[in-house]
Amino acid sequence: MKILLTGASGILGTRLLRVLQASGITFRALIHKTPLAIEGVETVKGDLNDREVLHLATQGIDTVVHLAAVTHSNCESDYLNINWEGCRNLHGACVRNGVQRFIFMSSRAAGLFGGPYSISKQKAEEFVMQGDIPWVILRPSEVYGPGSPDAINQLIRWIKNFKFVPIVGDGQYKLSPVFIDDVIPAFVEVILKPNITREVFTFCGPEEITFRKLVERLSKVLKVRPIKLFIPASLMKMAVNISVTLGINLLTKDQVARLMSEKKGDNKNSQRLLNYNPRTLEEGLQSFD
Repeated sequence: MKILLTGASGILGTRLLRVLQASGITFRALIHKTPLAIEGVETVKGDLNDREVLHLATQGIDTVVHLAAVTHSNCESDYLNINWEGCRNLHGACVRNGVQRFIFMSSRAAGLFGGPYSISKQKAEEFVMQGDIPWVILRPSEVYGPGSPDAINQLIRWIKNFKFVPIVGDGQYKLSPVFIDDVIPAFVEVILKPNITREVFTFCGPEEITFRKLVERLSKVLKVRPIKLFIPASLMKMAVNISVTLGINLLTKDQVARLMSEKKGDNKNSQRLLNYNPRTLEEGLQSFD
């Protein structure tokens, strides 16, 4: 089996690549801006809008694992250009070069009501599912753990360092944080089982937690007692728009909608077909640095 991995320079991609490399699988990595800090991996430099590069990158490849995506941008077109059009371009190169399986990392936030990022992932999912190449869709929820730059890690750092925590709206919208070391083995299992196709796997933590309750549980583990500051969603969106205009990019414009949107999917299929048994929030935090 020879695999093309996009997004190999990211936290998930690097962790995944190290595990798979140890299993003796042959790799090629599509690299955009960030160099790959792993030796012994064939690389192709380019982006998802360069069809010539994608054609070269997919030659001789059996399985494409597509992780690359724009996750935070204040330019709506970035999401569509990379997450949707880029996925279409890569998929087209796979068709031309006879790739046998297309594994696409989407998001549990994919949907029509979570802002441009969520919409771009929804459109890409639909395109992949309608294609002729056998596919697998991977939908991780809110990943946290050492090295992750994502929202739960940011929330943990905020709770550690500040005396108050902003909560958008009433805080009753739900998340399902999942530890990174539970996600990687599940991805590996999917990749190493070529008979798994036309399946959607959601990778959540073992429970859904309201944002308000998440703040309380994190605070308890971290042994701090920050003040919860409730901010109306409309006011938060206005503040984010103003800060972006002023060049203060603490949040991106779509993050409030993405945070508050209803997430889809659960772990039933992942536990039915894979050896997936995610640890609790408190168990994950014991391993968190």
